[in-house]
Amino acid sequence: MSNDDVVNYEIEIDTELYNGFVAICQEQELDVKSELRTCIEEYIASIQSEFEG
Repeated sequence: MSNDDVVNYEIEIDTELYNGFVAICQEQELDVKSELRTCIEEYIASIQSEFEG
């Protein structure tokens, strides 16, 4: 795979969403980078519970 095959995508991050995500990680005392998957799972669970509640 050459560099020509690599496409760079710019991801626009919703600041409020990101801040909420980071807050959940900190609440769970997780390292945002090393435990990213766990952070995401916790964050999704918290969003789901808000909608269900």
